[in-house]
Amino acid sequence: MNIADRIEGVQFGLINIADTMTGPQIGLVNIRPDSRVFVDAWTDETGLSHLGLNYGSPGWYNMIELAGRGQDSKRFALGVGFGGRLPSKRLILSTDISALLVGDPDRLDQAEKSNPGSDTLTADHKDAINGLFRARATVGWHLWSRLAVFGGASWNILAVPEGGHGSRLLRPYESYHWDANKHVRMWPGVFLGIRI
Repeated sequence: MNIADRIEGVQFGLINIADTMTGPQIGLVNIRPDSRVFVDAWTDETGLSHLGLNYGSPGWYNMIELAGRGQDSKRFALGVGFGGRLPSKRLILSTDISALLVGDPDRLDQAEKSNPGSDTLTADHKDAINGLFRARATVGWHLWSRLAVFGGASWNILAVPEGGHGSRLLRPYESYHWDANKHVRMWPGVFLGIRI
């Protein structure tokens, strides 16, 4: 936990509090007088629907994100990110990076059924979780003070755990991706959403 009256530089920790600050706060809870908090909802090229909390100073922000698919798939993603933005009341212009865990409960159930009572992680267990690393560039516009539309482009790297069967839990529509090996998949993406 970091608490300061006045700081110039970076606050890095789980909880960051400052009365006056120049620079970014990187953590799960960031409190400062000029904080901005938004709720973002968007969809992307993989068919995931995302809901995120975007919070931070006018120039820097953190994200907490949850994503899921429709009824035909129980796949989900949960992650955190950090980015910088142009301080503006109307224009949204930002870049960020994030890391997400992508999971498939159906695969996890199948792993449990095929290995009942086992305390060790099998290849089937490892296939139920992937890591997604994403870089985004976002542009948008505030239609009113709290309502905005945004979209942009992303670069995505899906990492499959070593020791699994190499099952990849995500791919973009039309399968325009590059599999570097059986554990790494990459692709460019697009997204579109609203901010409140």
